[in-house]
Amino acid sequence: MIRYLIAALFCCCLGWADPSIISLIPRNIWQTYRTKTLPKPAFDAQQTWLSLNSDFSYFFTDDADIEEYIRKEWPAEYLEFYHALPIGAMKADLWRYLILTTNGGVYSDVDSICIQPIQNWLPDFRTTHSHVLIIDLDEDQSKFCQWTLVATPHHPAMEYVCRYILDAWKKRGGFPRNSDGSINVLDSTGPGIFSFAIKSYLNESTSRKARKMGKEYVKNKAYRAKLNSRGIFVAPKRFFQGGGSKNLFGSQCFGDGYVSWSTEAKKMAQAVKLQEDASSGR
Repeated sequence: MIRYLIAALFCCCLGWADPSIISLIPRNIWQTYRTKTLPKPAFDAQQTWLSLNSDFSYFFTDDADIEEYIRKEWPAEYLEFYHALPIGAMKADLWRYLILTTNGGVYSDVDSICIQPIQNWLPDFRTTHSHVLIIDLDEDQSKFCQWTLVATPHHPAMEYVCRYILDAWKKRGGFPRNSDGSINVLDSTGPGIFSFAIKSYLNESTSRKARKMGKEYVKNKAYRAKLNSRGIFVAPKRFFQGGGSKNLFGSQCFGDGYVSWSTEAKKMAQAVKLQEDASSGR
């Protein structure tokens, strides 16, 4: 709130009606990988965030850092959930929601690059509200992406997301599976369940496509005002795929040395099948 008041006062002095949404965001950049040693393609991507945003504090964490953070900052049930996550990307999913809830700032996957300085992002997006969460459509536009997320701390939507994902895990007693038996990462902790949570927070049907919501946000002023009043701002189409940041999809193209969540999930499914076959004598 103090940051908002300072930004609002500054804008008034300049003759602007409302502060830009980026001016309300704490100057934190958050990234994570399972260890502190990055494969070269990820290291090169990391440097784009550092070189373009020298006025931001940069935080790079590994799994051990995340576990310590959750133990200190969140109820024990979240640490239990974290320990139950079998894939590194799922741990990163949970952490991005938690750290933006408590600290705010910009989270981006370590296989993403920064295209332009964060302080230059979305200069025409202004608000009278103190809460800001910037989201964009996923590549196929059926979901909201979360490879890059921007939020003010203690945003009610992010608090809702954290609770929604935890409760879904508790209710299922585990994680949904794909047809090949692998864990459905997208609908467990990734953009699938993130999109469900955002839609639920906005009292939208969880079956409604993000693409339709994005179109209505652009065309319908009343709908846009409704989402903005809840602290939700939908970035211009593909802003996080070439405008402000860009996902390089390292799990598909970084090669050996970079831990791929899809490969991890398939290996786990194969191991489970081998165990089942051995138990049945096949």
